[in-house]
Amino acid sequence: MATIVQKDVLIEAIAQVQGHLLRSLPSSDSMNDDELFLCELREKIYNTHHDKLDYESLLVDIVKIKNKSCYS
Repeated sequence: MATIVQKDVLIEAIAQVQGHLLRSLPSSDSMNDDELFLCELREKIYNTHHDKLDYESLLVDIVKIKNKSCYS
């Protein structure tokens, strides 16, 4: 369960990681798996009522991608 503010935090976190990936990855016509996952996750979050979102779990998924991109 997430609050409305936590839902907004998840959306902002995804945008931040997407921006980081865009700057750090080589230019390409196609998206990699992490970029696709984040796009799908963003749509899921937008389309799901905040009470139905698992804030902690979703944030862990976002942070994993951020950390992976920082160390690769």
